Amino acid sequence: MASKKASSTRADVFDEKTRLEKIEYLGILDSRRSDYFDAVVRLAADLFSCPISLISVIGEHVQWNKATCGFDLQSIPRADSFCSHAMTHGKLMVVEDTTADARFRANPFVVKPPHIRFYAGYPIRLSDGHLLGAICVKDVVTRTFSDRERERLTLLGQIVEGLVHTFENEVEARDAQQFGQSQKLAANRQSDLFEQIATVSGVGGWELFLDDMEPIWTQQTRKIHEVDEDYVPTLESAIEFYAPEARAILEQAINRAVEKGESWDLELPFITARNNERWVHSVGKAACVDGKPVRLFGSFRDITNRKNDEMKLRDSERLAREAEEELAVTLANMHEGVCVFDNHGDLRLWNRRYIEIFDKPAGEVEKGMNFRRILRNEIRRGSVNVRESEVTNRLNEHLAAGTTTSFNYRLGNGRSVNATYAPMPGGGWVATYSDVTDKEEASRRIEHAANHDTLTGLANRSLLNNSLEGAIATARDRGSYIGLMLIDIDWFKPINDSFGHIIGDELLKAVAERIKNCAGRSSLVARQGGDEFAILFKRADTHRKRLETVAADIVRKVTRPFQLEGLSIEVTASIGIAMMDDPKDTAETLVSKADSALYKMKESGRGSYRFFDEEIATELTRKKKGLLALHTAVKERDFELHYQPVVDLSDYSRVGYEALIRLSGENGEVMRPDEFIPLAEDFGLIHEIGEWVIETGLREAATWPHHLGIALNVSPRQFGHGVVVKQIDQLLTTLDMDPDRLDIEIIETTLLHASPNTIQELHALDEIGVNIVLDDFGTGFSSMTYVQQFPFDKIKIDRSFVRRIESDRQASIIASTIAALANNLGKHSTAEGIENENQAALLRTAGFQFGQGFLFGKPMPAHEIEELNPDRGKNATR
Repeated sequence: MASKKASSTRADVFDEKTRLEKIEYLGILDSRRSDYFDAVVRLAADLFSCPISLISVIGEHVQWNKATCGFDLQSIPRADSFCSHAMTHGKLMVVEDTTADARFRANPFVVKPPHIRFYAGYPIRLSDGHLLGAICVKDVVTRTFSDRERERLTLLGQIVEGLVHTFENEVEARDAQQFGQSQKLAANRQSDLFEQIATVSGVGGWELFLDDMEPIWTQQTRKIHEVDEDYVPTLESAIEFYAPEARAILEQAINRAVEKGESWDLELPFITARNNERWVHSVGKAACVDGKPVRLFGSFRDITNRKNDEMKLRDSERLAREAEEELAVTLANMHEGVCVFDNHGDLRLWNRRYIEIFDKPAGEVEKGMNFRRILRNEIRRGSVNVRESEVTNRLNEHLAAGTTTSFNYRLGNGRSVNATYAPMPGGGWVATYSDVTDKEEASRRIEHAANHDTLTGLANRSLLNNSLEGAIATARDRGSYIGLMLIDIDWFKPINDSFGHIIGDELLKAVAERIKNCAGRSSLVARQGGDEFAILFKRADTHRKRLETVAADIVRKVTRPFQLEGLSIEVTASIGIAMMDDPKDTAETLVSKADSALYKMKESGRGSYRFFDEEIATELTRKKKGLLALHTAVKERDFELHYQPVVDLSDYSRVGYEALIRLSGENGEVMRPDEFIPLAEDFGLIHEIGEWVIETGLREAATWPHHLGIALNVSPRQFGHGVVVKQIDQLLTTLDMDPDRLDIEIIETTLLHASPNTIQELHALDEIGVNIVLDDFGTGFSSMTYVQQFPFDKIKIDRSFVRRIESDRQASIIASTIAALANNLGKHSTAEGIENENQAALLRTAGFQFGQGFLFGKPMPAHEIEELNPDRGKNATR
């Protein structure tokens, strides 16, 4: 392929066809590894403290990894690729929590090992602007990515682009050199009609570049040598296949070709790899540049039968006739149709397969017929559906240039034929015809499989994303609208768990059919994965009323019972809808809007639909502001601990304080934990915040009087990594603090999906001597089980019971039961949310030992609590 100079204008990132052609031209896919690229990914992994880093090249259906660190796979499906999104994004893309991103939360590399939780990728462009792939870092934990880190990854991306541009220059230089060589060699090549037919017939060929002296053999040459397909020849080993008396003759011929550019035509005795004695016809020529041989090439043919006959009969006329018959038999048994035309375009030779492929009637083809007449006859009787001028003009253009050309014919019987026309040096051409119907059908099946869900037959996530981007671009140009509908099937998981995957799969197929029938033919219905579906409405007349009608129809029809394997199964559908009402909307923002609407729908009650609206937009804006404030607070450690007293209910004496984190929001107001802790958990910031709380709380408590303890709340997300136990143990040792003064409060959700590591960490804290407190007891589903299985020292009743204890007899009974349970199990019990003396008396009578609430004091900073003045502290045992 001739060199293509880079354009001064950067290419459109959506020009996928041209991009893939450029990648194929460069040959970068499956290219050899490079120490420079490897060094970059190792540097990236070290620089960002990430276990995984790679440089990817995005092909049509796969992501191929040019260099990797911490990742063993050389390639992955493009549908599962993070870098494909980063590339089409066109700029630095950061996903700080993959489980919270609709594009990736069902990705197999997220839900399965290595459990990717963080991704940052910078798109790599070729020198002409076409997108190639990305450099990225990945982590198995969620994390933030600072502005400094973004700048560094961008800089590494620019370095990689420089390496890629160097690679491009090398390819173009090599290509230009080969093109020049081929032009010069073409002028010196001489052959005849028989050589061309012999090549078509499968005569072996070989080539030897004199710069590296490594022979290249064709498949037929390997077959004649009787060697395996993976056999690697050398010049020395190739000569050793000849009989001893023939080796010197061949070596002399090769030396004359190298030194003087002479050719040879020899018939020599030969011994195959399987020790079979043969005679071969070896022809060799030298290709020269500026009068100097640069490579040798030639043909190689088994002539054992002919040679035996020659030795017996010495009849050259008979030998010629046998050679002609051998050629005819070869042509007759070829899978492809073959025709040979002279320089006037007249037919000189053809085989039976050519007649069969085009289903020609007897007598239609005769020797000497002109190509135009043959083609005209085929068009007239409807065998091919082409214009005569279209074929002949292209053929003449390539024949004049001395290049090969191909043409695809669609026959009248529906089959497809590929015709290849190869020019001959003396004029004329050889035409080969291949029936490619089965190959095209296989390609169509492969393409369909790459873009469709195997279970339901619907479009898959990859096709949906590509279609969504195209629909947005079209709508933006036309000033029209599109709509996106995300659908979750409610209660699918318990059904799948209860009845098995076979029933689950049948249910998904039945649901998919109902959704497809509701959506209509003009919409693209896709399965996102699991029980998640999507519909893309891309007609120019898309409007809210239509989407409401379709959504209501889906909700109604999916709700109807499904009869599967004798079972009547009922589910509901929750739907989030977003319309492209802003020309600046992208595929990412539209998916985010629909996903937010779906989330709100499921939050407020399943089994219906909801549009993305101002209320959701306002909430998202508020979350973004809160997240921004949270990022700033984490970066600058802009938090504060307030302490609420815990008292002994028998005499109201203070036994300790619970540490409650506070964050200053806009306009100086204080944000409560229930406002920003969920955000911190969702976006991977909880680990840094939790470590700060433990560090700050224990260091302040170490200065208090020794009879006062401290209670610290630990998020469920902090467990399972071993960090909490290690930090607490080190601090208690460093501060010389009694572990019994520390209460670690956890909620039931910590244990709802507890891993073996979490359970092990709770036992480790218990062994250290720290008190484990089960917070909000009585509000979960498995509190009794937790009390039996886990090492709790205290139980803390939820404030909802305390609030109703004066007026609700049932709440009072439950509170008394919990206190009795704790006492009988030898555990302490605490009631939180106490606001008046009557509540305190009732709880004391019920058997609670400790209390907490506004009655005893509101949360305040430590410096405002007189009792926590270290000068007043006394050495006492808690």
